[in-house]
Amino acid sequence: MRAARPIIFACVFLGAGVLHVQAFDLTGTWEGGWTCRVQNNGTFAPIVKEAVIMKITHSGSTVYMDLDNERYHYSGWAKADNDNAKRGALTVVECRTSPTSTVFNEVISARVKVSSGGGELNGTSTLCFTDSIHTDIGGICQLTFKRTSVADPGVGPCPPPSPICAALPHRLVCSSEYGSQDFFK
Repeated sequence: MRAARPIIFACVFLGAGVLHVQAFDLTGTWEGGWTCRVQNNGTFAPIVKEAVIMKITHSGSTVYMDLDNERYHYSGWAKADNDNAKRGALTVVECRTSPTSTVFNEVISARVKVSSGGGELNGTSTLCFTDSIHTDIGGICQLTFKRTSVADPGVGPCPPPSPICAALPHRLVCSSEYGSQDFFK
């Protein structure tokens, strides 16, 4: 028995027999969809979209996400639950979101469970936007996704806002999601 103690002691401190806890990592490709209740021009209507691909790159607490074939791009944070490293929360903001934008604004908040080969993401999206078809639309969506791959899709941070410029007589006016600038005024 005396010889067994040093062997057990060495095994435990050298890592043999130690359970390795998987880090909370959302990186990968996820498949799922959403169901929304939106107000479109003053009338409530449902919007359902299935077979949506979501790609996430997660490093530390930072998360970058593309949704619906890169139609929507997000940046935000994720954190593991203190009691269970395989559960946590995610909050991301769509890159075009701005307090002065009427183009598109969205925030997603979700509960997430991860495993070595998969995971589940269930959350809520709050959105509002205007476009050429809808004079105003806003709503709340329920999202449900399952991870189908843990390979890193290489999603990067939000791109810088692209300015829209108009040449006027003796002036150049540019505006973006972050405001406008009148040159040569």
